[in-house]
Amino acid sequence: MNSYYEILGLGPQATLADVKQAFRQLAKQWHPDRYPHDPQQRREAEEKFKRINEAYAHILEHLNIHGTGIGAEGEEERTRIKVQRLSPESLYYQGTLYAEEEKYSEAIEEFTQAIRCDPTFVKAYQYRGFLFEKLGFAQRAEADFTKVQELKRASAPAQSTPSSPSRSNPQSKAPPSPKPSSGRQAKKPSPSAPIPPQPPVKLAAPPADSPSPNWRLDFLLTPARVTALALNREQTLLAEGGADHAIYLWDLASQKHLATFRGHRGPVRALAFSPNGERLYSAGDDRFLRSRRLNITESQMVGHPNVQHSAAVTTLAISQDGKTLVSGSLDKTVKIWNLNATSDPLNLSGFASAITALALHPQSPWVAIGSLDQNIRIRHLETGKLILSLPVKKGVSCLQFSPNGQFLATGHYSGQIQILDLVNRDQSVTLPGHQDAVSSLVFQEDRRLISAGWDGRLHIWDPRSGTTIDTLTGHNEPLQTALYAPARQLILSAGQGYSLSFWRRL
Repeated sequence: MNSYYEILGLGPQATLADVKQAFRQLAKQWHPDRYPHDPQQRREAEEKFKRINEAYAHILEHLNIHGTGIGAEGEEERTRIKVQRLSPESLYYQGTLYAEEEKYSEAIEEFTQAIRCDPTFVKAYQYRGFLFEKLGFAQRAEADFTKVQELKRASAPAQSTPSSPSRSNPQSKAPPSPKPSSGRQAKKPSPSAPIPPQPPVKLAAPPADSPSPNWRLDFLLTPARVTALALNREQTLLAEGGADHAIYLWDLASQKHLATFRGHRGPVRALAFSPNGERLYSAGDDRFLRSRRLNITESQMVGHPNVQHSAAVTTLAISQDGKTLVSGSLDKTVKIWNLNATSDPLNLSGFASAITALALHPQSPWVAIGSLDQNIRIRHLETGKLILSLPVKKGVSCLQFSPNGQFLATGHYSGQIQILDLVNRDQSVTLPGHQDAVSSLVFQEDRRLISAGWDGRLHIWDPRSGTTIDTLTGHNEPLQTALYAPARQLILSAGQGYSLSFWRRL
């Protein structure tokens, strides 16, 4: 117990008033939000803030049980003392700190304690499930992700759901999960806290037909769970990133498998074709950016190893001239890479949360950056200079500029979609969005917007009026991403299962 008093700079004879005063002063001094621009000092503050909270809670509990250290405040004050245990939110916060330090067992224990305090704490189930999945405990992860969906359904207003197709699904089981490699595994990079929410993993095959009457749904079974998609400019090639660390290349017209690329040491989270279609850029949980020519299976690292991100890369974007590649990461930084030079990338830091989305303006050298905080920042692609800061209400999950550059569509983890008019700032539109997080946005020319969500639905919107034009409901799992191939009048979508979905208008 003496060590807890020492953390607050007190002796064991300190009064309750002394304890409270010391706690207030230290908590204010070491609150992590005081150091948003110094990552090293912020980490130190987070650790001290955690210890201060822990010490304060233990001392208060000790005083309540033993009635010691109260001094002249008397028996009446003693009867008013209550045991002040750490709140579920504090336990969750401590869990994220442990996860950042790769202390996954300790993190899971903190999330478990938070759930015991509040059995409806969705974020704690979600993060714990993510760590279970990361450690290979698939059944435990599935149980937590299922619980998340149960809690969200219980808190959502009752709604009628579309009936299921009458024809039975010929594929009753998903393909078996690939076995892990027997080779030596590289150390997993430490994630930043907080890690963006992850959709629950549901490994079911898609339905045999679609309940959406105006659309035909075909699907293609894939060797691994889909984690990323990208189309080349000609819309002839489709690249698929897999949870098995591989990249699969498909001929879009024939759906024929053309090649398998390996080299990453973790799931592939982001893909981007060069505008000329000769190269494919990829990144993911192993934090390295890789480049490969499509006619060569071997890849090479983009940039020197010591200038790579320090945590998983979540998003990539490439300029229309093919000279600049932009990457965003859980390490709360954005890097701008000059692909025609060997110089180090331009590093943009100072973000308060993990980077979750990037979008490049179609006419101007601008990059829009989304994260878990409540701001979207537009920066100059060459200098990194801040051009515009757009406040939003919720954490950003995806971004997309309209082809004419006037609108910026923003998807949020709350399920809401905002259409920001960059010319007429007071004419922005809010769409009701989805019942769960929006995972992907893509413009179908300037007049239509396609959105995909964790609720398993695709919506087609009129972005100017905010009205829904059509809803596609053939999925039975959270959607991870969606693409649009205008030359083929084709919408592609993928959940976290072993399939790609092809939507064609009837």
